[in-house]
Amino acid sequence: MLLLANSGMDEIPRVRDRLHEVIERRNQQVAIARRLSASIGIAVWTPKDPKSLAMLHRIADDALYDDQRARRASRAQDRESVTPSDPLPFLTN
Repeated sequence: MLLLANSGMDEIPRVRDRLHEVIERRNQQVAIARRLSASIGIAVWTPKDPKSLAMLHRIADDALYDDQRARRASRAQDRESVTPSDPLPFLTN
């Protein structure tokens, strides 16, 4: 869990993208059979719509599983589009 205090909504995509960039850089540096990936769930607390920490955790957890399902579906679609002249493109995504 990552809590970003005093952060604006505009920072969320930047932080998410940065996490994915760090993971991708690690994948490029380490030769292993399985690539590391991360699904990310986000919940936002605002004074206008206060939620308990437990509720924020539940919202982020649900969003994480939605992200995970979407990423798996995308990888499955990538594998289905593999052609003999294009070996294992899903390993470079």
